[in-house]
Amino acid sequence: MPILPTWLHGALDYGLAFLLVISPWLLAYDDMGAATWSAVFLGIIVIIYSLCTRYECAVYRVIPMGTHLVLDGAVGLALVGSPWVLGFVSDTWLAHVIFGGLWIVAAVTSQTVPVHYHRRPT
Repeated sequence: MPILPTWLHGALDYGLAFLLVISPWLLAYDDMGAATWSAVFLGIIVIIYSLCTRYECAVYRVIPMGTHLVLDGAVGLALVGSPWVLGFVSDTWLAHVIFGGLWIVAAVTSQTVPVHYHRRPT
């Protein structure tokens, strides 16, 4: 049963994406090429599609929440797998796996209908 309201999911999206983008500098792996740029790239992608999702935290509400959650799951899987696929597992991997796991959990536990979209009784 989805327990995470969409407004909270949106706040987590922006917060985690921002932290992911700056994580190479916060966690001192900014000189590791693929590790750095995969984090920056995926964080920016999340910010872009979050700005366009049909939920309370968006600017342009065009992407359905269900599609957003699928994208979150895909980003999570990409982050979890990236240390091995991109070959930086021997240097750093924990941040990518943690961020990826958080996105997967958020995708699985989030509601698909924003509160203000619920049908009112007639």
